[in-house]
Amino acid sequence: MNEPTAKAKGGNKAKPVVLAVILAAVLGVGGYVVAVRGGDRNAGYEGNTVAAQEAVPLTTSELRKLPPLPETDAVKPTGKVRERTITIKEGRQEIAPGVTVKTFAFDGQVPGPVLRFTEGDRVRITFRNELKEPTAIHFHGMHLQNQMDGVPPLTQNPIQPGESFTYEFIAPHAGTYMYHSHFNSIAQIDAGMYGALIIDPQSPLGQPGFDKDEVWVLSAWTGMDAGMKMEDMKGMDHNQGDMGYIYYTINGKAFPIVKPLQVKKGDVVRLRLINISNLVHPMHLHGHDFRIIAKDGHPVRDPQVMNTITLNPGDIYDIEFIADNPGQWVFHCHQLHHTANNGQEPGGLIGVIAYEESRPGGQGGQAPVSASERGPVR
Repeated sequence: MNEPTAKAKGGNKAKPVVLAVILAAVLGVGGYVVAVRGGDRNAGYEGNTVAAQEAVPLTTSELRKLPPLPETDAVKPTGKVRERTITIKEGRQEIAPGVTVKTFAFDGQVPGPVLRFTEGDRVRITFRNELKEPTAIHFHGMHLQNQMDGVPPLTQNPIQPGESFTYEFIAPHAGTYMYHSHFNSIAQIDAGMYGALIIDPQSPLGQPGFDKDEVWVLSAWTGMDAGMKMEDMKGMDHNQGDMGYIYYTINGKAFPIVKPLQVKKGDVVRLRLINISNLVHPMHLHGHDFRIIAKDGHPVRDPQVMNTITLNPGDIYDIEFIADNPGQWVFHCHQLHHTANNGQEPGGLIGVIAYEESRPGGQGGQAPVSASERGPVR
C-alpha cells in the first residue's frame, strides 16, 4: 500500500486511506489480516501482516480453564490412626558435585521424608533425638493444639539427646505444609532439619486431577559441616552469597545433580514449592506459564497466571502448569548468584522440567531419545 500524500482541507490526512486500512483490518485483503498500529506510517506493509489462519490456542487460555482447588469448610475425624517414628541423627550428604557435608537429618535424608496424611486422620509422630544437642519440631502453618506447636520453652521442653517426644494431632484441612527444627533453628535448619508435610482432602468431589504431583524444597548451605564454625572452614569464598551461604539446593541437591521433573506432553503438573531457607527466591519458569492454586496451605479462589513467583522465607506455594512445550526447560531462581555453586555457574537453584522424549542438545533440546537409550523413568 502506497503512503498517502494528499491532504484534505482543514489539515485532515487522507480519510479515504484510513478508512481503507480499517476495512482491510476488519475484512482481510488478499488472504492477509492487516496489523494497524496508531501512528505507524507502514501500517499495512507486508512485514506487519500475519496469515489469516485458524487461531492457535494459548497456553494461558488452557491454563485458565482448569478448575481451582476447593476450600475445606470442616474436617470430620476419619477414625484412622497414623503413626510414624523418625530418628534425628548426624549424616553426610552430597549437596553439589564433589561437595559433601555433615548433616542433621530426619531418617538419614535431607529433606526428611515427605509425611502424607488425610484430613481428619489422628497423627502420632515420634521424634527420637540421637544428636549431641537438644531439639524440637514445629509443624509450619498447621493449626494444632498449643502443646503440639514444638516451640521451647513455651509449649514444651527441648527433646534432649537420647530422648523422644511424640506429637499427636488431628490432621487439619488439605494443603501443603512443612516440618522443621524450632530449637537452635538457624544452625539446625541450615544442617538439614526440615521436610514437607502434605494433607490430602477427604472427599474427591471437586478436586482437580494432576498427572504429576511433586515437591521442591528450596534451601541454602554455608558449605560448613553441621556444628562447625565459620573460621573452621578454609578455602571457601563466603562472600559470594547472602549471610555466608554459598550453595543453594532443591530437595537437598544443587544443579546439575538436582533430579529433573520428568513430564509427558499434555501432563497437568502440580508443583509444591517450599522455601525453608533464610533467603528470597524469585523462581522463573522458561517456556511455560503457571498459575498459583494455593498459598500456605490455602486454596486461591482466583488463580493468577505468571511465569515468575517470589518465595520469601517460610513461604509455601502450590502451582500448576500444562506441559505443552516439549524440550528441556529450566525453572530457576532469578537471584542469579543463587544459580551458582560457590560462585561457579551454572549451579544452585536450577531445576529442569524434562519431557520424556527430549534431551539437551540440538534445536531446543528436542532430539528424540529411544526407549532403550533413555532407560527406565524414575
